[in-house]
Parts: sequence; C-alpha cells; structure tokens
Amino acid sequence: MLTAETECQPCLPGYYCDTPGLVYPAGPCDAGYFCTEASNTSNPSVTNGQGGPCPLGSFCPEGSSMAQPCSPGSYAPTTQMANCTVCPAGYYCVAGSSITVELTAPSHGVVTPKVCPAGYYCPNNTETDRQFPCPLGTFGNVTGLEDSSQCVDCLPGYYCQAEGITEPSGLCNAGYFCVLNQTSPSPSYNSQGGPCPQGTYCTQGSSMYEFCPKGTYGSASLLTALSDCTFCPPGEFCDQPGLSAPNGSCLAGYYCSNASEEASPVAKSYGDECPGGYFCPDHSYQPTACPQGTYQPYLRRVSNSDCLQCDPGFYCNSTGDTAVAGPCEEGFYCMGGSNSSAPRDGVTGDICPAGSYCPQQSSQHIYCPNGTYTNHSGAAQCYDCPEGHYCINRDRADSCLPGYY
Repeated sequence: MLTAETECQPCLPGYYCDTPGLVYPAGPCDAGYFCTEASNTSNPSVTNGQGGPCPLGSFCPEGSSMAQPCSPGSYAPTTQMANCTVCPAGYYCVAGSSITVELTAPSHGVVTPKVCPAGYYCPNNTETDRQFPCPLGTFGNVTGLEDSSQCVDCLPGYYCQAEGITEPSGLCNAGYFCVLNQTSPSPSYNSQGGPCPQGTYCTQGSSMYEFCPKGTYGSASLLTALSDCTFCPPGEFCDQPGLSAPNGSCLAGYYCSNASEEASPVAKSYGDECPGGYFCPDHSYQPTACPQGTYQPYLRRVSNSDCLQCDPGFYCNSTGDTAVAGPCEEGFYCMGGSNSSAPRDGVTGDICPAGSYCPQQSSQHIYCPNGTYTNHSGAAQCYDCPEGHYCINRDRADSCLPGYY
C-alpha cells in the first residue's frame, strides 16, 4: 500500500490517466495524437505539456508516445493524421527539412508532395524526384508525368540516348535513319532505324532513307546525300529508283549518253535514237559515224554493215552522211564507195584515161567511138577526128593513107 502521493507512478507514455486512484492507465492515446509521460487526456494539446496533436508531416496511430515522420513516398498535409497518405501519381514525396514542434521530435516527414520534374515520371508512392527516369528512346518535356507511357517517343529523325532527358539528344547521323524511339545516332538495323542501305541515301536527321532516283544508282551503303548517288554510266541505263547497280546496256539502235533512265531513249537529255548517218550497237554512249565513202539514210541502225557504199557515179566525202554528197566530177569516174569527187585510187574510181571520156556522174570511163579521140587523161568528152585524119585507136588521130581522104 502506498503511503504518500509521491509514490504514485506517472501515466505511461502512449497512454492517459484522466481520473485519480487508477491502478492502470485509462487507455491508449487517441489516434492522431501522441501522449507523453503523465498525460491526463487522450487527445492532449501542445500547451499542457502532456503531448499534443500529431504535427504536419507525421502520423500518430492509437497509443503513440511521439509523432513519427511520414516515410518517403507518403505525406501528411494536416495535423492529427493517424496514417500518412500515399504520395499521388505525378508527384514525389521526399523527407523535408527540420521543423520544430513543441513536445515532439525535431524532424518530420513530407507535408506537401512536389511535382514530378520533366524527364521523369512518378507513379503512386514515388519517394524521390529522380526515382523513375523516362527510359532510353524517350524523353519527358513536361512535369507531372504519372507513368512511363506518358514519356514521349523519341521523334523521327532524332535519337534519345540517355534516361531522364527533357528533349532528344540530337539529330540522327547522316548515312543513318531513325524511325522512332531511337537510342543511337548511328543505329544498327532494326524496326526503329539503321544504316542507309545500298541504293539509298540519308541526310542528317533522316526518319527514313531516300531512294537514289532514276538515272542513278547507289554504289555503296551509308550514302549521306543525293549527290552521293552515282550517275548511270554512259552506255547503260537505270530505269527505277533505289538501284544498287545499273539495269544493263542501252539497246542497239539507241545511245545512252549519261544518267539514262531508259534503255531506248528518244529525244531525251540523256540519250536518243540513233540518227541517220550513224549506227549504234548495243551499249552505245554516242552514235558512231558511218565512214567516208558511205552514207546511211535511216534511224536506229545497229552496225557498220548498215552503212551503204557510196553509189557509183557519186562521192561521199564526209563521215555521218545521210545521202551522197554529189556527182563525180567530169573527167573522173566513181565506181562506188568513193570519198572524193575526183578519185585517183584506182579502187573506188580514177581519172579518165586517154582514149576515153567521163562526163559528170560517171561510174566508169567510156571509150571514145570511132571518129573521135582523146589524147590526154581527164577528158570530159571526145574530140572529133580532124580533116585528113582517121580515128580508130581512141587516143590519137592518124593521118589518112595515100589515096584516101
């Protein structure tokens, strides 16, 4: 039995003793409050020195002897909280600075959630501002994101090679293409991008490769500009975009000068049909002229055998003639294939010999008839036999025999 008041024990921490003569505490401190030693109420105020309401950023379950700070990822925005509230999506809750509340611990938990920063997302119960970065291949350019699905896919033509960024890292490298969600400026080939394949080119920041146009081809991969595409070589054609090599040779009867878009061009800047006076075999880059002594009046001829020998009685003195140049000169004869109006080679023609005459356009020399003669070469006509002479030898006039005239 106690003999003095001083022998009475103070009420235990976390409990209250509100009436005299108690053998045990009356009960636990109310939820939302904390009771220090010797508390006489279940919901003390901070002014009575026996505990008080649970302060901001803290929680006090029933029977608390002191306030407990909210753990990261939760918060208490008001006093008298029995439990902390889960930090909402779009925000983070990190332990705050010290706060002084009378009769309680000098530290506290989160009072007010903070908005999730750009480049990151914050689902429920997020503890720090950089706990959940937007993943590789994405970026976050606004605050308050709640889920990774709200991070923006890296834009076409760009790459995002780090986590937690607020904008793309930069443009895709020339020679490569970045479709979407790309993490590298020079990606390996996949559905999201890759190296520019042969037959195409990719300028810096390409979201898709461009085909080398008709008339060109791509000689290698990783081309960086249209100018890197190779012109189709002379004599060949490239008739579709995206080629890695020419299609083949220009057709016989046509020529393909350079960057030809078809095998048989007509009146194009890169080729045409073979003109008269010329022939064009397969793979021609320019027409081949028919030689002197020939002519060729038709289009689309394919070989030198199409060149016609100059007609007898005429000459063809230029290359690439479509018709004979003119008649053989008088005093000469042109047998065929002559490249001169006055040939002397004895093969295609020659000067008219003595005893013969050659009018203009002669294909052979003509012997002087009896009663006429020529005593020199190059005659265009025979001379009449003079009086007192007879002419049967063509090249001279002989004196009449005695007794004759």
